[in-house]
Amino acid sequence: RVGEPRLGEKEADFLKRVKPYSVIEREDNTLLNTGITALWDLVDGNSTTHYTNAGAQIGVASSTATASATQDDLQSTGDEWFAMTTGYPASTGQQLSLKASMGSTYALFAWNEWGVRPTSTSAILNRRVDALGTKATGTTWTLEVTVTFS
Repeated sequence: RVGEPRLGEKEADFLKRVKPYSVIEREDNTLLNTGITALWDLVDGNSTTHYTNAGAQIGVASSTATASATQDDLQSTGDEWFAMTTGYPASTGQQLSLKASMGSTYALFAWNEWGVRPTSTSAILNRRVDALGTKATGTTWTLEVTVTFS
């Protein structure tokens, strides 16, 4: 969600010390044409929109529509976008890692799709359709995404 408050030091410390209840790992997602164009605009100097801690978001929503490169956003009208966790995004080698935590009162629905975008534009980089579960009130879920170019 745009404007989502960042975790305070106590909450961030807690999340570092607590073992997750569940970890789900998946491979493959779809880069969207709008996101690919935005990346090339960065490469050739035609954009100042960067994936920074304050300038990147992870979104979740409930649509189960098949991912297609021609889509330009998450497909559910009830999507919610969240700011990066401190220290993210981070890049090493051919990978970009992004991470966001969704607090206990946010994104309370079936998480069937997710994507990454810069905060200042709707040019979503990628979209993945995957049933990750239904988030309930009182739970905090964290979504970490690693994009690998090879």
